[in-house]
Amino acid sequence: MISNARSVRRANGDQSNSQRVSDGGTRREEPAASAGGSLGVFLLVALMVSNSIADEPTVFEDSIAPMLRQNCVACHFAKKSEGGLNLENFASLSRGGDSGPSIDLNEVDKSILLDRITGHVEPIMPPVDNTVGAKPLTSDQIALVKRWITQGAVSKASPTTNKDSHQPLPANIQSSYAIAVSPDGEWLFFSRGNDLIFQPVVDWSQLGSALSPQSIVLDAHSDSCFALAVSPDGQRVASGSSGEVKLWRRRAARLLPVDKEALKLDVNSSNSKAPPNTKPTNESKKQLTLDGVAILRFTASQDGSLLASLDQQQRLQLWNAHDASLVQEQMSDQRLTTELARRERDVERQKRKLERWNTKLVELKAVVEKEATAVATAQKNHETSASEWEKKKEELQVVVTAVAELEKSILSIQAAIEAAKQQSTELAEKQKLENADLEKLQLAATGTLALIELGSQKLAELTAQLEPKKKSATELQTLETAAKAKFEETRSILQQSQESHQLAIKAAEQKQALIEPEPKKLESLDAELARCKKAIAEFKLSSKAMVFTGDNKYIVSLNDQNQLDVFKSQPLQRIAMTIPLEGAFDRMVSIGDREVRLSGPAEDVQHWSIGTSWELECTFGAEMPGMISDRVNALAFNNDGTRLAIGSGIGSRSGHLTILELGNLPSSNLLPTDVRIELSEPEFHSDTILGIAYSPDGRSIATCSADKMIKIIDVESLKTIRNLEGHTHHVLAVAWQEDGLYLSTTSGDGSIKVWDVESGESTRTLNVGKELTAVSFVGTTNHVVSAVIDNTVRMHDIHSNDQVRQFNEAQNALYSVAVSPDGRIVVASGQEGIPRAWKIDDGKLVAEIKMP
Repeated sequence: MISNARSVRRANGDQSNSQRVSDGGTRREEPAASAGGSLGVFLLVALMVSNSIADEPTVFEDSIAPMLRQNCVACHFAKKSEGGLNLENFASLSRGGDSGPSIDLNEVDKSILLDRITGHVEPIMPPVDNTVGAKPLTSDQIALVKRWITQGAVSKASPTTNKDSHQPLPANIQSSYAIAVSPDGEWLFFSRGNDLIFQPVVDWSQLGSALSPQSIVLDAHSDSCFALAVSPDGQRVASGSSGEVKLWRRRAARLLPVDKEALKLDVNSSNSKAPPNTKPTNESKKQLTLDGVAILRFTASQDGSLLASLDQQQRLQLWNAHDASLVQEQMSDQRLTTELARRERDVERQKRKLERWNTKLVELKAVVEKEATAVATAQKNHETSASEWEKKKEELQVVVTAVAELEKSILSIQAAIEAAKQQSTELAEKQKLENADLEKLQLAATGTLALIELGSQKLAELTAQLEPKKKSATELQTLETAAKAKFEETRSILQQSQESHQLAIKAAEQKQALIEPEPKKLESLDAELARCKKAIAEFKLSSKAMVFTGDNKYIVSLNDQNQLDVFKSQPLQRIAMTIPLEGAFDRMVSIGDREVRLSGPAEDVQHWSIGTSWELECTFGAEMPGMISDRVNALAFNNDGTRLAIGSGIGSRSGHLTILELGNLPSSNLLPTDVRIELSEPEFHSDTILGIAYSPDGRSIATCSADKMIKIIDVESLKTIRNLEGHTHHVLAVAWQEDGLYLSTTSGDGSIKVWDVESGESTRTLNVGKELTAVSFVGTTNHVVSAVIDNTVRMHDIHSNDQVRQFNEAQNALYSVAVSPDGRIVVASGQEGIPRAWKIDDGKLVAEIKMP
């Protein structure tokens, strides 16, 4: 698992470390030796002991947090947060609640936290009538809180900017947790413990022998560096450690102090014996031409082997002085060329996206039409079944009515027969009487018997008709029940078809809504591409003076805008950014291997050290409370370098996502005050964030966490648009495919998962069986490489279950992986602190970098 190494406090006083790395050497200031003798040392130690308690800073976790847990956290924790205030940790306390930030470092007495615990603002906290047994803070406790704020609200989760109280990590904590390659493939960056290595790449196979102490920034952080990110233009690197993020800037030259007295001696001595190439380079009176094109400026290397010329067509050309052959030429700016390539990728990606979405829209509209046809068919079937059911109901009703009438008639006849029989009985009884009218009674009896016989005949006829009618009714009842079932079935089918039709319409409308702004975005990208092409077309090199450095590795030009342009001689290209000058200059000479002197008519003089270097630009952390929670594990620049995403968090507690808006990075040093916090969400995940990646178009951010979750956030709305679940252990890394269609994640559960970004579904799970700590796509391909805890790098195809290749030779667990921009080299590092590079096409090891 990833180590959680912590920095070690220095016990031997203050040490400072100038953080700069260059091809000219690492400058490091060592602590001055004490001259006070043993008595001075004794007095110093005694003074330190006597003042140790008074000078020891109050730390939140040690002194304030226990007090808050005892008296405040019962009502102010993550799941309750009365008044919107969570006092569980420093980050949430700094953020404050509904009333605003809890502490004010500028006006301590106006801090809301102090107002509440003293009762200056009612109600006093904790309330007197609380039900959790919390007691008001004592005067000593209140004084301690005030002292803590006065001292700057020190917290282990957000350390102070003074890092000089820490010493380098022990030699046994030199693991490499982060590695990156610049977008132009010219630099390899990696961490080793708390050191950073900025290694130029000329030939990957020569990396192992090229590392020198000049490439190393010692003690870049006080704790191990866990994250690295490179800006898209390759001019800045961000590094993250416990409680802080540092920005490092690429420099082409560095201004040196000028010793005026030494300068006079130098000028006097140069009058008697001028070294080669020290004449001002603008003294040529005769116009030179080459193939009919006027040469505006030229200079020769000090060993006479190379010539550099700038012609009227703004071509900077490098020539072999021995045979006059052209070595190389440059007509554009390297940064503009890099930007052009990125803009072209953006346009092509957007075109593919539009094509893909339009194809999908056509498919969705076809589904709508198909579903509409299905609805019409279902409607027709439903109407037919309804008609059939109605017909069967009518037929059944006729038979049922007939049966009822027959039964009614039978009952009526039966009643008449019974009445006639009763009457016949009565007549028979009357005949027995002596005074009865026998003739009349006999006549009546005869009629009654005839009626009984007739009724019986009719009853027999009706009874014979009833049975077939009942049978017919039973049969019709079965048919009616079947017709009703058919009716219900077709109604259900119709309802489902209508619902499917509405869903299809909704899906098409949603896709249409998504597509509508995309052509404008394509227009915008096309406009940016056109602007970049125009800038390249209009890019003009000019020069009032031009010289080679003494070692022939650089060409320095003083342009017409009073700026310095620095070019590497081989390969010929401008490095870093143009350097604006203060003062007026028109002459330049080379002095030594890597220095030039500028001078002008107003006796302005400057000395510049020439050569690519990486220097600390600014630090984010303590000066922006609540921006970082504990350790920074992940960093990512967006696609144009205007934003920096930071992933940190408190283990098993929270995952903190911060987005810094950097704007258009200035050519001068970026300051923390230039930066705006666009988003700071300490509980974006429920556990620490371990990986961050911007989508290739910069419109989304993917984060992964120890909480087993992957989230995708929309950059414009800053809302979560996808929650991806499926891993069963910490999700350690996330990477986007170049088209933005798929995400790849690796986890402690031993699997690589591939996610369809649009649907949010996992399309593939590749089981490796060992913890996978890092992942990266190989160029624009469907291949991903991942660092594995078993000392290997694995390459898989995201559309199959096949492992394409395995890269060996590492001797211990690997924690980080990166791929060169051309997709030819994979580099990885880990517990050994030794980065290795392999060829992707055959898996052969080409270099390993060991510390000198």
